[in-house]
Amino acid sequence: MKKIAVLGCTGSVGTQTLEVIDKCGYRVSALVAHSDVARLESFAVRFKPEFVGLIDGRFSDEFIEFCDKIGCEYATGVLVMERAALCGDVICVSTAGVQAIDPIIHALNAGKTVALSNKESLVCAGEFIMEAAKNGNLIPVDSEHNAVFQLVEGRSDVKKIILTASGGAFFGKTSAELAQVTPEGATFNPNWKMGKKITVDSATLMNKGLEVIEACRLFGVEEKDVEVLVHRQSVVHSLVEFADGGVFALLNNPDMKYPIKYALDYPERTRSIIEPLDLVKLRELTFEKPDNAAFPSLEVARQAIRSGGFYPTVLTAADDCAVSAFLNGKILFTQIPEVIDSAMQKYRPCEDYGVTGILREYDRVKAFTQKELFRTNA
Repeated sequence: MKKIAVLGCTGSVGTQTLEVIDKCGYRVSALVAHSDVARLESFAVRFKPEFVGLIDGRFSDEFIEFCDKIGCEYATGVLVMERAALCGDVICVSTAGVQAIDPIIHALNAGKTVALSNKESLVCAGEFIMEAAKNGNLIPVDSEHNAVFQLVEGRSDVKKIILTASGGAFFGKTSAELAQVTPEGATFNPNWKMGKKITVDSATLMNKGLEVIEACRLFGVEEKDVEVLVHRQSVVHSLVEFADGGVFALLNNPDMKYPIKYALDYPERTRSIIEPLDLVKLRELTFEKPDNAAFPSLEVARQAIRSGGFYPTVLTAADDCAVSAFLNGKILFTQIPEVIDSAMQKYRPCEDYGVTGILREYDRVKAFTQKELFRTNA
């Protein structure tokens, strides 16, 4: 029986991962959460892992007594992810932020299978993670990259990768209409259940920009060979065009439990736990070019990967600040890409390009962007 460690177990992807584990009968070896103590403790009581980690916060006395009784190790602090990353056969990383970079690399270097849904790690440190992946298995969990992974595995004749985008909640709206968007409206996605940050990124198309960078890292392709198409039905998760002109696609109902299960089962395929796709009821599949004028974030992200070095880190950190400012009512929805582009233009990163430098620069960019936002709003 496979032993699974889940980093970020209280978030959207993490909780769905635990649902899949429960249905498939795998064993949970480790659980890590950022700060949701109550939910983490309830999951630990239910799944009885060997290790429980909390990045920010304290366990209750009752929970500590429970852990001592069943022989479960527990710890708090930023290093709990590295400890958990060596527990089990499959390490599911669904945390947010760059702090997952070191745990991912450690797990891969130890020969583990990493089921990855943390975008920031690949965007900022993709080169270092892919080098470590030579020692283990890296399985992307994002539905788009998971689809590409399945389509291209074992092949080297890829001509173009086509990532699909739902278009978010504001597809078809003009720039003037987008300026009226509220945080409440931007945190709704018609097809996917996700956290607030990623839902806003989906609405701005920044999420798709980050996925372009991820695709370049994961599959060794150039930015110009990754196309994005808006596909409102969210049934075709990605397409790949091969050298002979054939275009292959992966289709299934929009449910994160499909790519999660694929990553946990890999390299096997077992019986589905999601609703099967009914092509007759679907009736049509549509594809459109994204509106880069109304949604410039996609092009801003492309510029970051073209610039290379620290610029994907600048992009990611500035986006984190800009989305937070929007959700807190400090800037308009249409100002999100403006804030990110401004940081890309003004910030000058250091030359020490490595994992340590990336972690440092991420924090520095956030501080820089926050100062710029304060100056703008003063």
